[in-house]
Amino acid sequence: MTFELITEDPRYPDLLKNIHDPPRRLWVQGDCDFLSRGLLVAVVGARECTPYGEKMAYDLARGLAEKGVTVISGLAYGIDTAAHRGALDGGGKTVAVLGCGIDLPYPAGNVPLKAKIAENGAVLSELKPGTEAAPWTFPQRNRIISGLSRGVVVVEAGIKSGSLITAELALQQGRDVFAVPGPVTSKASEGTNKLIQNGAKLVTCVADVLDEWGLSDQVKPFARRQILAETGDAGEILKLLTEGPRHFDDLIAGSGIGVEKLSGLLVDLEIRGKIRALPGGRYEADT
Repeated sequence: MTFELITEDPRYPDLLKNIHDPPRRLWVQGDCDFLSRGLLVAVVGARECTPYGEKMAYDLARGLAEKGVTVISGLAYGIDTAAHRGALDGGGKTVAVLGCGIDLPYPAGNVPLKAKIAENGAVLSELKPGTEAAPWTFPQRNRIISGLSRGVVVVEAGIKSGSLITAELALQQGRDVFAVPGPVTSKASEGTNKLIQNGAKLVTCVADVLDEWGLSDQVKPFARRQILAETGDAGEILKLLTEGPRHFDDLIAGSGIGVEKLSGLLVDLEIRGKIRALPGGRYEADT
């Protein structure tokens, strides 16, 4: 079943609503309630990928899903397909953002995958049903992929890949950008290697992504919850946020918790749907 989601709807994703040019309307298949809860990370890359890139995308997405992270991608062949499959095999949720009308069988080879994603996550498009894919629709689609995400992982991309557009949009939206390094002799990795040269965080495993937000890959979410319950720091943060949205710096001042530990706490609370991250380094309780 397809339904429409407008910006005034309380289910509309908070992160996406606060980008410069959020889509006024989204057509959705699947569930949308989880889009404002937990940690959402995009995994994107080239359509014409190498076996190395395909494996890295699958392994990263699967590992993220096993940690409770929602994986976002664009349902294209190549890296996108590997990311969606990895997330599903990891038992997690995944979101496909389309560059065409949500009712069209595009790309044709991924129609079964699209149906599976709708059963275990969501398929989204801002384009009216029946709208054919065109060169301009994919850059427009990419701003939604990055806008939904806390961070964007570019797995494999040539120097002119559309995935680099997603990375640039992510930077403009204040998102974190990650890139998987590849052989210097491979044209498929020219774009990702360039991103790393320009400051993107180098990623070789799931821990490299999660550690950016202070969530160690060595601690499973359930174990971390027990630790938080014992220390009471999470409760202190929630108490501050129930008084209204707070900036990261205000939370440090109000709680006395150090930067690194606070970052981990915030990510854990976000994964559990207790808080929401807002643009500009601010957070609010998910009431």
